[in-house]
Parts: sequence; structure tokens; C-alpha cells
Amino acid sequence: MKLRIKGNSVRLRVTQSEVESLKAGNSIVEHTNFVGSTLNYELLTSDRCAAQFENQKISVFLDDQVLQKWFKPEEVSIRFKTGKTQFLIEKDFACLITREGEDDIDAFPNPLAKAQ
Repeated sequence: MKLRIKGNSVRLRVTQSEVESLKAGNSIVEHTNFVGSTLNYELLTSDRCAAQFENQKISVFLDDQVLQKWFKPEEVSIRFKTGKTQFLIEKDFACLITREGEDDIDAFPNPLAKAQ
């Protein structure tokens, strides 16, 4: 799972195996190590879309009914707002241009790749 934060916008990009894990009812947990501290972030199923930040952990809760719709191949993203913060959860598509250091092995096939 990739995390991007810009101002009051949080974006999570989720790979194919992570989507399968969510389908099975599991949460997805990642962390980033800083000098002397760790930022944890997780994606969980819930009865509503919500988020919280406590004890150096970002927890994003996704409504199970919303998730069931998002699991369909044609659905790409989930958007919601909590307080002043916008959340965007997306399926992680493979890059169209190979980039050094990028690992797209578990990414979803990019629908735009067919047009090239």
C-alpha cells in the first residue's frame, strides 16, 4: 500500500493482493521508519467510512458495502471526507513508463496500456 499526503488530502494506493486480503476480511498494515520513530498506517473494514490519527498511526476505515462495490473490476476508487481531510483509496495500476525503483509486479493492469 502506498501512502501520499498533501495538505489535507490523504491517498492510499492498494495492490491486487492487498485488495484480495480486504476481500477476505483482513486489514492492511504498513509502516515507515523514521529516525527514532515509526509512522503506521492501516486500512480496515468497518460499518462506515472514517479515519483517525492516534499514537503515530493513521487508521482508515472503509464501509463494507462500499468495499463490495469497489471490488468490482470497473471500480477504481473510493472517496470520502472526514473533518477537513479528503481521503482517496485507489487500486494501484502499473505505470505506463518503467521507472527505476518502482515495483509493479502486484499492481493492477493499467487500462491505458491497451491504447498504446
